[in-house]
Amino acid sequence: PYVYNPGLPPTSGATSFLYPYLLAVGDLLGFRGLNLGMWAMQIGAVALALSAWQVYRIVVLVAPVWLAGIFAVAFALDGWIAWHFMSGMETGLVILFALLTVYAILSRRLRLGVVAMTLLALIRPEGGLLAVIAAAIVLLQVWRDAPVRGRYGIPPRWTWRREWLLLLIPVLVIGVQPLVNLLVTGSAVASGNAA
Repeated sequence: PYVYNPGLPPTSGATSFLYPYLLAVGDLLGFRGLNLGMWAMQIGAVALALSAWQVYRIVVLVAPVWLAGIFAVAFALDGWIAWHFMSGMETGLVILFALLTVYAILSRRLRLGVVAMTLLALIRPEGGLLAVIAAAIVLLQVWRDAPVRGRYGIPPRWTWRREWLLLLIPVLVIGVQPLVNLLVTGSAVASGNAA
C-alpha cells in the first residue's frame, strides 16, 4: 500500500484519498497493467450516467420534465464533460458527488446529503471545502425552518439537534487523508498537493 515504485518506501502520491482504493478493486478483479485504464474508464462511464441522472433530478425540481431531459442529455453528450469522465481520473466522481450534494440540499434529504458530502470530502481535498460549504447551507436551512425562536433568534436546544451531529461527519472526514498519510508515510501532506 502507498508504494508507487517497486522497492521504494511508501509515499502519499495520490491527491485523491478514495480513488486509488477504487482502482485497487479493479486490480483485484483482474484489470492489471494497461487494462487498469479500462477499469478506470468503466468507473467514469458509470459516474457519467449517474451524473446525467442527477442533472435530470436537479432540474426537474425547478423546471418541467421535458426540460430536465434536455439538460441531462446535453450534459451527457457534451465533449468536455465526457472527456473528464473518461480521462481515467477521479474528476467524474467529484462531479457526481457534487451533483448528488446539490440534489440532496435542494430536496432537503439530510442523510443523502451527509453521504454525498462525505464521499465528496474523501474523493478530493477541495471536495472537503465544498462539503463544509454544503454543511453550512444545510444548517442554515434547518435554522431558518425552526418554528420557535429563542434568545437572539436561535432555536431552543439548537446545540442538540441531530443535524449538527450528522453534519460533523463530512467535516471530520476531511482529516482522514492527512491522518492516513501521516501514519503510512510520516507526512500529512499528499505529495500531489505538495507538488
